[in-house]
Amino acid sequence: MFLKGDEDNSLFYIDHTGVYRYVLGGSTVEQIIDGSLNSLSSPDTGTVAWGQDSDGNFYVGCNAGEDIRIYSYVYSKDTPTTPDTELTVYSLKDSNFIKQAAVLFQKKYPDIYVNIEAGMSGDDSVTDTDALKVSNTENMAGTGPDVLLLDGISEDTYIEREMLEDLSGVLKDEDILPNIKDAYTKEDGSIYTMPVKFGIPMIEGNKDIIAGITDLTTEADAAESQKDSYGKLKFFSSFSISPSWLIQGTIDNSTPAWMNEDGTLKEDALKEYLEQVNRIWQTQKDAIEETKKAYQMGDDWANSDRSGYTNIAGSITDLLVKVNTVAAGGLLSPEGLVYLDSAKKVDPDLDYRLLNGQSENCFYPRSIVGISAKASEKEAAEKFVKFLFEEESQRASNDEGLAVNSKVYEDMAYWKMGKSSGDTIGSIGTSYDTGDGNIKQLEMDEIIPEDEAIQNIMDLGKTLTVPAKSNQIIRNAVTESGEKYLNGETGLDDAVKEIMQEVNLYLSE
Repeated sequence: MFLKGDEDNSLFYIDHTGVYRYVLGGSTVEQIIDGSLNSLSSPDTGTVAWGQDSDGNFYVGCNAGEDIRIYSYVYSKDTPTTPDTELTVYSLKDSNFIKQAAVLFQKKYPDIYVNIEAGMSGDDSVTDTDALKVSNTENMAGTGPDVLLLDGISEDTYIEREMLEDLSGVLKDEDILPNIKDAYTKEDGSIYTMPVKFGIPMIEGNKDIIAGITDLTTEADAAESQKDSYGKLKFFSSFSISPSWLIQGTIDNSTPAWMNEDGTLKEDALKEYLEQVNRIWQTQKDAIEETKKAYQMGDDWANSDRSGYTNIAGSITDLLVKVNTVAAGGLLSPEGLVYLDSAKKVDPDLDYRLLNGQSENCFYPRSIVGISAKASEKEAAEKFVKFLFEEESQRASNDEGLAVNSKVYEDMAYWKMGKSSGDTIGSIGTSYDTGDGNIKQLEMDEIIPEDEAIQNIMDLGKTLTVPAKSNQIIRNAVTESGEKYLNGETGLDDAVKEIMQEVNLYLSE
């Protein structure tokens, strides 16, 4: 956004990186406010209006999450331009939650600058494998970041090689859900990593269909039982519209069943996984081809680069308009529960429940944090990690995972987002092709669930004890070879052999 400048031939402009001044006809731009040091850099802050008073102070009207706020920015000669301490936080991919948490942290600790680095920017050709190799090398050499987000990174390898600090002292006073904390606590009481948020694997669909889905095998049974209904724009689920999507949507709550203690894979369990996802795909593929032909879609209509399970909230409308038999994915926010529960109000035949894969009682760890054993700013790193589990930070970024802080997680107001049961907080709508050339509209009010529905989910989340740890190297190997198997380009035994060889090669390096 632009603003008239302090002189006739000047102007100001603002974005997430800060506030800038430009003199018309000039060759340089002056940064007036560094957005990385304040709330401007927060991903949930959207600027809607701004102005400057006669004293030079800026006032910025923002959509901040669900609130409308006015922030004031006042010059202070006593505040250093750059904080004394620079803390480096690394993640394989961008994390909006960490960006928001960094803004809150810097407000509390203005003498610490949080420098967030992402191994993959998305704007270059760097692959996750490339980024992981660079990160591993830097960490082994002691030149890496102070704090690591280990989503997609082999945390067990880092622990085994003593590359991470013990967090048990840092987290001893933090009120973390016991089932989450216990899953990451070693027998001697040490803690090297801990997820800051978590998700619950869920499935929603017709009550009779999902009642029998208790694991990956019965999920494949359910897919096969409905195959006669599949056709043009009629599928089992949104994650099964391509082999790569199907693998990415089912791998997380199955991986724990494959893993040996030394990080190697159990060949029989991996083979069983590929057999079951292939059963799902074989019921689906003709419907996919029919849809592609009817709508003249290319082979790339389902993005093969998608990684990780989906947010189940994004599949609800396809479930309601009968494009999909089931919706599945992670319950990652209170609003996600609003979607699940509101769908039942539109269609009373629907229900939702925990979705198991080959492993039972899994939860999806999100923003798994650790401190480098060779951190140059260890004290600042400990302050930052501790802050991530405090109430203020846990209430931030409600769309990237559920709070692991017990006080926040067990707070009805957190689940109701400050509203009351029965309140309508919005609506979602979609138009869809009925398959016979007609276009219909569907609208669903987003209604805050009753206490009983919230309590049921709250209780369910506290029973989950198995972290669905995601190693990006394993994910890539299974996706690449598994896709060839599902497409009939290679046999099952050969696909398993390829995966085992690639993973073992990575472990040996």
